[in-house]
Amino acid sequence: IIKEVVFILENPNFSDIFRGNNLSEVKISAKLPELENRFVTGIIDKLIIEEDQIRIIEYKSNKIIPRTQDEIPLGMLRQLGAYCSAIRQIYPIQRVRPFILWTAGPKKMELDYNLAVNSLKDIT
Repeated sequence: IIKEVVFILENPNFSDIFRGNNLSEVKISAKLPELENRFVTGIIDKLIIEEDQIRIIEYKSNKIIPRTQDEIPLGMLRQLGAYCSAIRQIYPIQRVRPFILWTAGPKKMELDYNLAVNSLKDIT
C-alpha cells in the first residue's frame, strides 16, 4: 500500500486532490431528508471546497476496481450519497461532485450525484 500512496502523491493526474483549499478527514453529521431525517455521521476522506463546486473524495483500496459507477458496491454508493446529501445542506448553491479514488489503480472515478443520493431511498 505504501507504493500505491507514493505513486498517487507523485502523480500529476491526482495533484488537484492534494493542493489548494481542501480538508482531510472531515467529520460530518446531519439529518438526511432521503432517510426521513434520520441522523447520520461519517468521515469524508477529502473535501475540496471551491467557489462553484464542492468535491467529495473517498479513498478505496479494493483490488478489483469497478469499470463503471453502476458496478460500485451499493454500500459505497450509499456512503457517498449520504455525504452528498449532508454537504448539500451546508453548500446549497455549489455543485456537489462525489468521487472515489481507487488506490489500487490508481483511478479517480466521478459518480453521478443523483445516482449516489437516490441510492439512499431504498434504505429502510
